[in-house]
Amino acid sequence: MLTLRLPAMIASIRAVGPALSGLPGWDLMSAGKQHDVLLATTELVVNAIVHGSKGGESDWITIKADINPQEIVILVVNQGSGFNHSEVADPTIDVHRERPGGRGLFVVGSLADLLTVECQDGECRVTIHFACP
Repeated sequence: MLTLRLPAMIASIRAVGPALSGLPGWDLMSAGKQHDVLLATTELVVNAIVHGSKGGESDWITIKADINPQEIVILVVNQGSGFNHSEVADPTIDVHRERPGGRGLFVVGSLADLLTVECQDGECRVTIHFACP
């Protein structure tokens, strides 16, 4: 299990790849699965920083990751007030294509086998699951 606490700054994104690739079992996954997990996790961290952060110097992002023989589970936590996942517009629908947001979460949802969002008490927790082949 990996736990990584990062300042809510764009520069923190650079830590995601090396941290995930150091997980026990990472090298047993296919290159395609590694790519999907890294892309989805990076997108969640970007969203947590850009949309979830309040912009203060004390803001943080926590990433927890675990690989077991059945699945890979990634949790990204930020101090934002959160959002209603069901209200995020599908960017593939014509009327929403020009909207400025929603694409990243759409990509994450299409890569992960399961995406859950829980926001309460000044904290937003987004979890993604990937089945291991």
